[in-house]
Amino acid sequence: VSTGDQLASALSTAQSNNQDDEIRITVGTRTRPNLATGFTRWTYTPGSNDADNDLSVSGGWTDAGCTSKTPGIGTILDGELEGEVMDFSLPINFLGNLVISDLRLVRGRTTLFAGVSVLRINVEGGSGTLLVDRVVARDSGATGDNGSAVRITMNGGNATLRSLVVTNNSTFSGAALIASAGVGSTVNINNASVYANNDTQANAAGPVGGMSIFGAGTVTINNSLLFANTSSNASDLQMQANFGALANNHIGNLRGTPASNASMSTGNPQIVMVDGLPVPQATSPLRDTGLGFIPGGSSAQDVRGLPRVQGVRIDRGAVEFDELHADGFE
Repeated sequence: VSTGDQLASALSTAQSNNQDDEIRITVGTRTRPNLATGFTRWTYTPGSNDADNDLSVSGGWTDAGCTSKTPGIGTILDGELEGEVMDFSLPINFLGNLVISDLRLVRGRTTLFAGVSVLRINVEGGSGTLLVDRVVARDSGATGDNGSAVRITMNGGNATLRSLVVTNNSTFSGAALIASAGVGSTVNINNASVYANNDTQANAAGPVGGMSIFGAGTVTINNSLLFANTSSNASDLQMQANFGALANNHIGNLRGTPASNASMSTGNPQIVMVDGLPVPQATSPLRDTGLGFIPGGSSAQDVRGLPRVQGVRIDRGAVEFDELHADGFE
């Protein structure tokens, strides 16, 4: 597809045609100029007959026939500050596979309680799988209580978020990324960068600038950068007590006591923003310090489409240091 309206139509067809679907979006910026303010720009809500079907939504396709793909996030879905950008609501009998990849989601907005400005994925149940790979969520605002830029709710099945960037978003009494895992479900967050988001509620105990994690299932966070997120509590990560397994993350401020937390580092990650992405500098402690084998695995490419493991080990965070260019710039 090559327009925002074509994407909306393709998602509508996919949610009711009772077959597996793949939607390829060409590079460029896509909007919904004729959609009223307050409505989610792109939605997918399959019925029970489609709950066992697969859906893949990907960007980066360079020709009209969507047969050639360029690495990176050249496909931009722009909410134009008129509504939430994308919403996927999967039913209680979800058995399929949902893959969302190579997209930059920007300028979403919500004023609702527990609203989501950029990307909401809600799985009500089932044993399906979710993969969010090389996606950027940025430049968005949620002004209602308990809002977020990205919210992943798994009440069944398994989710993996890889090479995800969440940056420059604003919330009110919420968090930039909220993820929960219900009984029997799993959420793996690998090589993510949740960086420089802000919660604007003053003098309150609850707000988290960065990421908030809770539930009764399984959550792992691996090789990720959680830093420079601001709130009245100055929290980059809030964990439910005795919940979650953390390994080899770089975290500025951790609130709560996870069930396990191996090899966490802190301090200045030595990041420079390039094209809206937090890129490690040559002297960054994120370089060559990631774990190679993690639950849910790592992407073969970073969020820019550059190869992973350019040094002796994979870098932490969503952006791999570019060994070909000594300063990390392309």
